[in-house]
Amino acid sequence: TRHQCSLKVGYATMDLSYIDFITDINCWGVFIQSDKNVPVGESVLLTIPLHGDEQSIKVLGEVMWSSPQGMGIKFNMGINTAVLNSLIN
Repeated sequence: TRHQCSLKVGYATMDLSYIDFITDINCWGVFIQSDKNVPVGESVLLTIPLHGDEQSIKVLGEVMWSSPQGMGIKFNMGINTAVLNSLIN
């Protein structure tokens, strides 16, 4: 199940780093709303702040698809349901 949200996310490729917003999420991936052109297949390291930027989780993923509106990222390893719930609530 995908959950609609608006979460700030920092993410980095081998060459560059960006800040954009996650607009939907589940335990296995996210959609990042962005005008950046990150190639399909690129590995990305996401840093998602928890509880007002005091803590964050880091998740390694891969760009699975890209469009002018953003990109779909699949996590290499899923995130815990409890962590997901803390992000969307």
